[in-house]
Amino acid sequence: MNPLCMWTQFLKGLGPEEMIETFARTGWDNVELSNEHGKTLLERDNPAREAEAFRRFAAEHGIAIPQGHLWLTADPAAVNQDETLDILKRWIDLFLGIGVRRLVIHPGGKERKALEQSPEQILEAQTRAFSILAEHMNGADAWLCLENVNSTPLASDLLQILRSVGRPQLAICLDTGHLNMAKASYVDFIRETGALLKALHIADNEGERDQHMMPFGRGSINWEAFYPTLLEIGFDGPLNFEIPGENLCPIEARLLKLDYLRNVAPILFRGWNP
Repeated sequence: MNPLCMWTQFLKGLGPEEMIETFARTGWDNVELSNEHGKTLLERDNPAREAEAFRRFAAEHGIAIPQGHLWLTADPAAVNQDETLDILKRWIDLFLGIGVRRLVIHPGGKERKALEQSPEQILEAQTRAFSILAEHMNGADAWLCLENVNSTPLASDLLQILRSVGRPQLAICLDTGHLNMAKASYVDFIRETGALLKALHIADNEGERDQHMMPFGRGSINWEAFYPTLLEIGFDGPLNFEIPGENLCPIEARLLKLDYLRNVAPILFRGWNP
């Protein structure tokens, strides 16, 4: 079974506990912990204690947190790499303490690219970063999922990093919106990544910018083959929506959108058995 899942920043403006309570009332029992809510928890007095308390709070409300997005703007390959990695280790500890198993992270390299470093130099920095972070996760039943972004949009870009690192803690997150902007096929991406695909960011756009919209709106993605291709590779993760383009409205309207998504899911994910 692939549960429906929602990025928690959809309920922006609510604190972590109120967010959990609201999702529980709406019948959404799986969420991806957003950068925003993670940052709030990390800034509290004792992150380790807060992680355990938040894990218990979510469980008491029937909410699972199978996926989370680490520090959103982090560049693991940054020039000040050690400082960045030390902060990311704190994020990883928080998420693992909460029970998150799929930790989404951007591959990085943007800063070095701006400095006109070579692809080889960027890959070397990425390899060092994810080797260190994978070692930090050693023994955890979880994956660090590299997300396709504008600088590394294709499956081949991410697979190159994973092969260079060579650690089982690394996997891949498919962001459908980013892939649509790259004019690439999600069928090819899913088949190419196969068992390494552990996380999803489901969102639509018109192909030119990252609008983070719900499917079946103005977006240009044809969803017909999406879920059947996931079934083809045996994907067993949550069907996670990352749609902050839909939260620019009152909370009452956002709750209606949650109802819509739950009702439209059998059409979007043909062959899905909730």
